[in-house]
Amino acid sequence: MTHAATHRAIHEAFSRRNFDEVAAKQHPSTEYRDRARQLTANGPAESIDYLKGWTTAFSDAVFADGMYLDGTDHSVSFCTMRGTNDGPFGPFPATGSTVGVPLCEVFHYDADGQVIGADLFYDATAFLVQLGHAEAPPA
Repeated sequence: MTHAATHRAIHEAFSRRNFDEVAAKQHPSTEYRDRARQLTANGPAESIDYLKGWTTAFSDAVFADGMYLDGTDHSVSFCTMRGTNDGPFGPFPATGSTVGVPLCEVFHYDADGQVIGADLFYDATAFLVQLGHAEAPPA
């Protein structure tokens, strides 16, 4: 399986809420970094807790419109996280707003093809605007 195929399979497993499958593709020492929120999850258990936080806030969250690029020891995904905010997200209450957040995610792999690191990038301001928690910056 290519790294890009592994990346896609992880997104598909997330969308099905198959967190055991997601965890099985991670090395025990993996680090998952949400760069927009400056959060780091260490190891599969913390990374699954992190992902479950998203599904608590967006029970119908899915990765959509994915484009996956393969590298020798990494993969890159450009996609959109779609969902309806029907639960609390950090300090913010649910708004009922539907969001489509473009994101870029980079996975790094060990020699056995397990994820050893991940970096997630997205526009936190645009995300909060979509939720109704912030105003769009002036043009």
